[in-house]
Amino acid sequence: MSAISPARLAETFARIADTLVDDFDHAEFARFLATRARETLLVPAVGAVLVDLRGQAHIGHSGPDRLAASPLWPLLRGDGPSMECHRTGTAIVVPDTDQRNNRWNRFLAEARAAGFGSLTAVPLRVRETTIGALTVLRSERGTLSDEDNRIIEAMAQAAAAGVRRLGELTQAQTLATQLQTAFNSRIVIEQAKGVLAERHGSSVDGAFGALREYARRRNLRLTELANGVVTGSEQVPPLPQASK
Repeated sequence: MSAISPARLAETFARIADTLVDDFDHAEFARFLATRARETLLVPAVGAVLVDLRGQAHIGHSGPDRLAASPLWPLLRGDGPSMECHRTGTAIVVPDTDQRNNRWNRFLAEARAAGFGSLTAVPLRVRETTIGALTVLRSERGTLSDEDNRIIEAMAQAAAAGVRRLGELTQAQTLATQLQTAFNSRIVIEQAKGVLAERHGSSVDGAFGALREYARRRNLRLTELANGVVTGSEQVPPLPQASK
């Protein structure tokens, strides 16, 4: 059982929030989360898997130096309890790594070789969205105490909620940028249509037809050509049958 004080637990959650910044790095956050979970629960090792919006799994781990290059860690994103926990959104408890499990034989064999007797994987989940898992590895067989279970589940939920909010903010910012770009493009195209209509003595529709045809023949983006017309760097001839 962990002997963490309320103050240290509060610090842990505060540091999780502080790490969720604009230049967010999934692998770095996975390492940070694994380290904080290990320090909080006072366990030998913790592995973390964080899955980004493209479905790529990023891993991080914290354990003794002797296991820095252990083949166990890459298996966190393979066929093991961590990814199954992520896929199902439910916790997985293996009280004895000696147990037979055809799905995870390789993972459990590496866990035993590394000196771990049991493990608990909890999902990084908020509401119906799961973005990864935290896997607690212990030397002794058995299960986590109720208190430690509550702590690791709260850490996982806090991390998932923070990452989700950050993702929603990033998506909103991307959409705003796309909308602004589209709006700016529309403005410059309208300006170019006006310039060409006056220059050609044609209708606005005729000017747009000339602009579009010239862009097609020159393999230019319409916005790029329109900007050239407005600045005077592009000369677009009228259509042969442009409407006057």
